[in-house]
Amino acid sequence: MSDTVTPDVETPADAPPFCYLVVHEACANVLGVFAAQVAHAAQEAVRTLPVDSRTAICVLSCRSSSELEALSTKLTEVGIDHCLNREPDAPWNGAATTLCTTPGSKDVQKPFFTQFKLLRK
Repeated sequence: MSDTVTPDVETPADAPPFCYLVVHEACANVLGVFAAQVAHAAQEAVRTLPVDSRTAICVLSCRSSSELEALSTKLTEVGIDHCLNREPDAPWNGAATTLCTTPGSKDVQKPFFTQFKLLRK
């Protein structure tokens, strides 16, 4: 992207890749649904192989699909690669359920995720 704007941060060259995964809190109410949504999001975010074995992931939660859609818009604007997933089946009927960034710089990605809380049971 030629219009990429990223926060002014310096990441050490040897820093491990990092992913942020945000899941709609309604998906966390049923363990099987949660597991499927998170697995799907992580799988979709992997764009190149092999994945660095040091890759870390932080699972966060949000309250609405609109939060995921707004986050996706911001990430697209600044050139942070990610995948926004929508669940076609009821009761979600096409609503955004997860968003996961591709493995990248934690320092570059972190400012966009500070408003989300760690997923808790």
